Amino acid sequence: MNNYTLAINDGVEVDLIYVKAMERWGRDAQIVKAAEEMAELSAVLLKYVNTDEKQRSSLVEHIREEMVDVEIMLEQLGLVFGDNYDEYLFKLWRLSRRLGIKAGLDGEDDGEG
Repeated sequence: MNNYTLAINDGVEVDLIYVKAMERWGRDAQIVKAAEEMAELSAVLLKYVNTDEKQRSSLVEHIREEMVDVEIMLEQLGLVFGDNYDEYLFKLWRLSRRLGIKAGLDGEDDGEG
């Protein structure tokens, strides 16, 4: 485990970090930052698929870094726009159906009993 993980696990509330970021830089600035981080991830993903197979491995670490940046910004967007967990579950359920995987929603009957 690295020091960063230990620091967070030793009592720092992750949501507090996000709240403090909003307070310091402002809601609108963080929304813009989220869009920028998503654009950076999009750019490196497109570069990856358009790169020769031999050179793709050099982009993997950059992709991972941008994924984390986007994940952090998505968490902050959750503070601004509210919880979207129900929508997440629905879309995951819908994807499972499209793939032919039978999956009910947390205790709900999917109608195919």
